[in-house]
Amino acid sequence: MFEFNYNKELDVKQTQYYQGPLYVVLNITNRCNLKCLHCFNGSSSTNQCSEYELSDEEVINVVKDVARLKVANFCFSGGEPLLRKELIYKSIKILSSHGVRCSIVSNGTLIDYNVAEKLKLLGVQEIEISLDGNCSETHERLRGVKGSFEKALKSVEYLCAIGITTSISYTLNSWNVDEVGPLIERLKDSGITSFYIRPLLVMGEASFHKENISPSLQQYRKVFKIMKKYQEQNYNFEIGITDPINHIYNLRNRVINNMVEIQSNGDLFPSYCIPVPIGNIKRHPLKDYWDKGLNRIWEFTSIGRLAEGIYSNKDLEKIISNIKTEVKMDFDIIDDNILFEGTW
Repeated sequence: MFEFNYNKELDVKQTQYYQGPLYVVLNITNRCNLKCLHCFNGSSSTNQCSEYELSDEEVINVVKDVARLKVANFCFSGGEPLLRKELIYKSIKILSSHGVRCSIVSNGTLIDYNVAEKLKLLGVQEIEISLDGNCSETHERLRGVKGSFEKALKSVEYLCAIGITTSISYTLNSWNVDEVGPLIERLKDSGITSFYIRPLLVMGEASFHKENISPSLQQYRKVFKIMKKYQEQNYNFEIGITDPINHIYNLRNRVINNMVEIQSNGDLFPSYCIPVPIGNIKRHPLKDYWDKGLNRIWEFTSIGRLAEGIYSNKDLEKIISNIKTEVKMDFDIIDDNILFEGTW
């Protein structure tokens, strides 16, 4: 069995060389053009209120700040990030000029050949497209909008043709288990680089539909067997199951924090699985939060206690409930002058 030997002293030492987090996710909007039953951000339609979203100017300021920090990867997510397409173009141009790798998570419905070509030209390295079935009925039952399946498939075609690294995210639910294999077969010669199953996260919209959409243990076991079968075959892309809470396992016992998620309103979260605002970039630049202690956020007793309770996807529902009842929701590690001394 592989064992990871964590060296706390080395971890502390390495933080001295980091100007900021290695990985930054920006939910550039919380709006979406689909109505997904499982959306953990609660995005449901383009009409969703965007009153509190970061303005274009505020986003550009964040991007410039991040560019100076030399992060390893900047990911645009949402909602559907390409609803702010022109702003993403401007942002990617700035980031790429500073050597920052850029990626996007998208439902694919707004990507035509011209958009794919523009993103390639500006320097986007990778785009993850969501496909949740091998036919429109299955995919759109989860995604809620007719025509979204064919548009997502076409986006994959355009992105692969233009040479952008393209990965597929397949969210497992109670009715798409039997279409995993057929979709892999469909994509065999598409040019994608990876196909990953994502277990369903019971948070956000999924918490309202969990009885209908949550896969059973038997269905999970079936998919594991299916994936093993395809992994043993000679495909031109990687096939596997990604654990959406894997970063919790890796970070909760460590000193260094190498990632941060920025919400559409500017709130900073230690993780999308732990939606506790620890600051807001409308108040202070990301660099100031990093220097103040963002790089050691997992030492915060309340954050650490929440993280310690997460061992599987099913734990998230209880964790979200605990956040609502037990954790102070309005603190700022700069404004509240938080001192990092191992515990808070």
